[in-house]
Amino acid sequence: MNPIIALKPGRFLDSSGVEREFTEADLQATADAYSVELHEAPITIGHPKDNAPAFGWIRGVRLANGELQLIPDQINPDFAEMVELQGVEQAGAEGGMFGLFGGGLLAGGSLG
Repeated sequence: MNPIIALKPGRFLDSSGVEREFTEADLQATADAYSVELHEAPITIGHPKDNAPAFGWIRGVRLANGELQLIPDQINPDFAEMVELQGVEQAGAEGGMFGLFGGGLLAGGSLG
């Protein structure tokens, strides 16, 4: 499965409207810190209160081509088909969880 582009270096507004800046070093630190042994992040639609249902899992996080990339695993086939048909807009993280959302649906790249 293709990686999901979660973030590129730059300035962004958080959900509270506060501007945040993320450098390539910040993204590398995020990739280095991710551990499935500590917590395997679920792939969800939107921001569900309990992070369920999980439509897949994030197996790894890496910095490649200046982008923070999420490596998906165990993707629900119906979910993957829905993403391929409807497209995706954005990937993000909340409370240490990586989630996929946008366009009524999901996140920053193809799952195929």
